Amino acid sequence: MHPRNVVSRRPRAVPAAFAVVTLAVAGLTALPASGSDPAPAEAAEAAETAETAVQTIALDDLLAEAGPTARSDGSVPGTGAIETDPFDVAAVTWPATEGPSDIHLHVRARADGTWTDWYELHDDGHAPDPGTPEADGARRGTDPVVVPGSEAIELRVEAPDGEVPAGLELTLIDPGTAAADAAPAPAEAQAEAGATASAAPLPPIHSRAAWGADESLREQTDPLYGDVEGGFVHHTAGTNTYTEADVPAILRGIYEYHVTGRGWRDIGYNFFVDRFGRIWEGRWGGIDRAVVGAHVEGYNSYSVGVAALGEFTATQPGQPVIDAYAQLFAWKFGLGDVDPLGTFAYPNQQTLPTISGHRDGVATECPGELLYAQLGTIRAATQAQLNPPPAAEHDFDGDGRSDMIGRGSSGALFLLPGRGNGTFGTRVQIGTATNWGIYTAFVPIGDFDGDQHGDLIARENSGKLFYLPGRSNGTLGTRVQIGTVNTWSTYSALVGVGDFNGDGHNDMIGRGSSGALFLLPGRSNGTFAQRVQIGTATNWGIYTALIGVGDFNGDGHNDMIGRESTGKLFYHPGRSNGTLGTRVQIGTVNTWSTYSALVGVGDFNGDGHNDMIGRGSSGALFLLPGRSNGTFAQRVQIGTATTWKTYTALV
Repeated sequence: MHPRNVVSRRPRAVPAAFAVVTLAVAGLTALPASGSDPAPAEAAEAAETAETAVQTIALDDLLAEAGPTARSDGSVPGTGAIETDPFDVAAVTWPATEGPSDIHLHVRARADGTWTDWYELHDDGHAPDPGTPEADGARRGTDPVVVPGSEAIELRVEAPDGEVPAGLELTLIDPGTAAADAAPAPAEAQAEAGATASAAPLPPIHSRAAWGADESLREQTDPLYGDVEGGFVHHTAGTNTYTEADVPAILRGIYEYHVTGRGWRDIGYNFFVDRFGRIWEGRWGGIDRAVVGAHVEGYNSYSVGVAALGEFTATQPGQPVIDAYAQLFAWKFGLGDVDPLGTFAYPNQQTLPTISGHRDGVATECPGELLYAQLGTIRAATQAQLNPPPAAEHDFDGDGRSDMIGRGSSGALFLLPGRGNGTFGTRVQIGTATNWGIYTAFVPIGDFDGDQHGDLIARENSGKLFYLPGRSNGTLGTRVQIGTVNTWSTYSALVGVGDFNGDGHNDMIGRGSSGALFLLPGRSNGTFAQRVQIGTATNWGIYTALIGVGDFNGDGHNDMIGRESTGKLFYHPGRSNGTLGTRVQIGTVNTWSTYSALVGVGDFNGDGHNDMIGRGSSGALFLLPGRSNGTFAQRVQIGTATTWKTYTALV
């Protein structure tokens, strides 16, 4: 069957002089772009983005002519195969005056001679809020189904109540190609200068330009703003196997459907999340503003709508999707102090959790059973983003597990990622010999600058002190000098001890050339306050190793361990005011004198107690499990001499 009743086909971004063109096929007409005429420069830019073709097929006569189409569970009206021009996005609409409908629409498409599975579509419940100018003339419809590269479509209609809305139309969209499709790195959207700061960091958000939005298509007047008191989770429909490069075109197709097929002022969702965990700007008006969308009828003015690209009724959402939702909701909620674990009474509507699924607001399957089942996880992850736990001193890659950093014999620096079970993953080089062979001391200091990433302090062979900010992915940012030769070259030992004085900032302890011990209070901005002496040369000059072990005895205060020149091991309990209590011997000469390196690594084996790692005289590596009472359990070998004896520094 051919689409003889296609009533419009509208290439986008054509010159104004040729805006209306009669096509060779009877009944097909190319119409001009909707919306206000852009300025010449804007029009030129739009013409360079994409040509979008829209086919609109009136279904009433087709369904009446075709009659019932047989299927296994009975007979339902169907269109049979409709041969079309190429399209990537399909959806069905009907006049808003027909009201909500419980029809079940089954759609499949053909690409390269192969039919897709049947997709089931419903009244999507998306609409502008009643009484707004955008609601005037808007059409009801289904979610768009994404079926890239299709050239034919078939539709079946089921109406449980026996009523099929009059004026059904099938909208098919070819989003064309745009420069954004081939962009090596999508452009990021920016919050307005001087915008309110959020309690959570702004995640990377790809701008409308990054997906090739034709800004002349949307309504040209200022957007409507409301408040963000909650967020709704949506899904689109169709393929879950799209590539990264497919996403801009998919978004352009949805944009065209929402504006041309539904009659809305702009795309309905505020943001999108793709299966790779990337976040995309949706409706125009400012990512940090409370732009009123058209995603849940009656709830738009008080919420942000975020749609995951894909269908999640039978497909599990991947972890990147969950993480992206949490990052975005945390940032948006942090702008207005919204509790992700709370509820909100939407005016004239229901009281719902602040993070809800579309189906909570209206009767719909969205966001699919399997994504809906993840709402609790998304809420908890959003809360964790807004109230993150302190970064572990030794978590350099942001996975919540303790790691080590090692410098090889060549001087190159390596991340040694912990697996959380007392073993290491494959090492990753994170620095060259040229940059890292010059340091005489490394100190893991936890989150030193307040950005929730584990950082490193390093002393150069010249004696200068540098702060190296962690990036949470296992790499370190550009070093910043924070100390001079005269001040820092005199220390024979430097140890990271976490928040040792209870002021909320991570600190160091240093032993001077005389043997006296000093607390070096951190300021949370990457610098240190005035040092305070907390121990005499007589007591502290006798140690050949000093190790920060966090809260080793479970009393809530950070502690230290020292190995005496005799080889005996002692535990020094911290007092929370920056001083240390009376030492307690916890190891003998025979056991502890054999270690060439001792490193405090936090809870390395995941048992809730802080541990140490030691390298024996042969070079073999051992886990020394802490017991939380200031002693160690039986050591466990976790590395061979061949692998570990080559490191000149381990921290």
